[in-house]
Amino acid sequence: YSGHSSADKTRSAHGVAIFLNKQAATAWKTLGSTWEAVNERIVMVRLACKPINVTVIAIYAPINSKNQQ
Repeated sequence: YSGHSSADKTRSAHGVAIFLNKQAATAWKTLGSTWEAVNERIVMVRLACKPINVTVIAIYAPINSKNQQ
């Protein structure tokens, strides 16, 4: 999760996440894969795979502003 918690809310604000199933999460932890929150809208996950490593980039780009009035 790349977002940040808001001080005045009980929920987190903004952000993007990548979800892995149980098998993928176990492999991710075992093989020393990494993740990086580039900012609150971009997260990058590097998966140590064979024969090649895989990089997944998730980007959240809203198309509408919160208040259009």
